[in-house]
Amino acid sequence: MTHSPIAPEAADLSGIRGYLFDLDGVLTPTAVVHMHAWSRLFTPFLETHGAKPYSDDDYFAYIDGKPRYDGVRSLLASRGIVVDEGEVTDAATADTVHGLGNRKNDAFNATLAEEGVEPYPASVAFLDAVRAFRSLRPDGLNGRAWEVIERLTLRKHDAVDEPEDTEKHGDGVAAGAGPAGSSGSDTT
Repeated sequence: MTHSPIAPEAADLSGIRGYLFDLDGVLTPTAVVHMHAWSRLFTPFLETHGAKPYSDDDYFAYIDGKPRYDGVRSLLASRGIVVDEGEVTDAATADTVHGLGNRKNDAFNATLAEEGVEPYPASVAFLDAVRAFRSLRPDGLNGRAWEVIERLTLRKHDAVDEPEDTEKHGDGVAAGAGPAGSSGSDTT
């Protein structure tokens, strides 16, 4: 059986109580921003350590799909480089696993500011359809979700409401229960 695509404006989304969308790869093509940020981190670091230069192949072999600090550990192990683990609170200037991971986060933010990222058009169309029934707000533990949204057409077109508290959520966009503008407090 084949299905015909439904135009977003023709879909009845009123019976669905909540939605959760990830930003990375679902609403936005931020994988490219992450790739550039990792390169921005490791190109000079590996050079100063006399190691094999960083390449896009390294991203897919050692980093992609892993939590940030695990990606640091994996890439360093591939080059035989050993650094202290450090603490999550290490400054981004520290040459520790956590310091390098924090430096990558800074590199992501700088790369995002310089290069920007546009949402996938089909995702924007779907969010517009969802917004007719639900309010949308970012869901980001580190607030990065909101930073991405701020730079997107999503925010420019008021597709996403400003967060009440980005410190208590995960990385993505949530649509709460109730009509647009409601708190959506019965969803998690």
